[in-house]
Amino acid sequence: MQVTVKQTDGGWKVEIPVQIGDRHVRDTVEALRKNATNYRNALREIKQNLKNNATTKEDFEHELKVALEKSN
Repeated sequence: MQVTVKQTDGGWKVEIPVQIGDRHVRDTVEALRKNATNYRNALREIKQNLKNNATTKEDFEHELKVALEKSN
């Protein structure tokens, strides 16, 4: 699953797709529901890292990717 991170006027926007290939929306939503806590924890970890260290967009995207991969 490819997660897109974009900067908007009000902050950052994380886009998680609801359909991947032949996977139906219901299956995708169920997978997101099962992993919601893992995603939340990954985002909290990155939030703490951002508070403690000045970073660039590329660093943020890399850390987000690594944290989400660990959470699966």
